[in-house]
Amino acid sequence: MLYSMVTLFRSQLKEADVITLGQELDYCKQYMELFEYRYQGSFSSKVSCPVELLSKPIIKFVLQPIVENAVSHGLENIEEHGQVLLNIYVQDDTCLCIDISDNGIGMTEEELARVRKNISEKDTSRTQSIGLYNINQRILLCYGPEYSLNVSSERDKGTTVSLRLPLNKLTE
Repeated sequence: MLYSMVTLFRSQLKEADVITLGQELDYCKQYMELFEYRYQGSFSSKVSCPVELLSKPIIKFVLQPIVENAVSHGLENIEEHGQVLLNIYVQDDTCLCIDISDNGIGMTEEELARVRKNISEKDTSRTQSIGLYNINQRILLCYGPEYSLNVSSERDKGTTVSLRLPLNKLTE
């Protein structure tokens, strides 16, 4: 556990702002291993990613906060069989798609509307979803308005946070 924590902290401080998807997934896997250890048997995770996508550039620290939300909010009351799934694929030969899903408590339509509003809110002092807001802002700044973060959810069925990023656009 200590090794995973140290590796995570070191990566946040020392890595460049743009890393490979493989590096970002490694950090996410280490983070999920910490939670799997903490919740011993009530939580599992799975990553599905084609090998050829592992070398694609991505801005650092966009997945771990979403995984953290999935575990701490989505699975908070799940006593067994909690899951976080990361599914990475290419759409239309131009878009890198990353879906982070949990099978947790989900959200009502009203809660989902509030989260979506908070993600796009200009006044961050009123924003409750600060982690998702920050990720979305970084995506918009680095990749442009055609790329973003989206949240979908259904009560008692779980939540999915979807990132749409350019497949071959390097960031600076």
